[in-house]
Amino acid sequence: MVSRNPQSTAQVAGHPLHPMLIPFPVAFLVATLVSDLIFWMTGNSGWSTASLNLLGAALIMAALAALAGSDRLPRRSSDSGPLGGLAPHDRQRRRRRPIPLELVPTV
Repeated sequence: MVSRNPQSTAQVAGHPLHPMLIPFPVAFLVATLVSDLIFWMTGNSGWSTASLNLLGAALIMAALAALAGSDRLPRRSSDSGPLGGLAPHDRQRRRRRPIPLELVPTV
């Protein structure tokens, strides 16, 4: 049985949107740190305002990236068992393994 990677439904010109959005929150958070450090060194309130705006942009872009990536989450259906619609190799990986008795604490 050949399994394929899940295809994203959020696409722009055939390219998935989620990987395109991921770098933005990271870049905004790094820029927030840099502008906070500059504010700390100079005391200029403009850098504080820039930090606040960058942090807001990072949160908005992170939410958009999460929404764009949420279509790739596995869906649960009542007929597919407790692990939802996962592929067989994912079911194997996520199955609980018994705890060795050596690791169980004794009283």
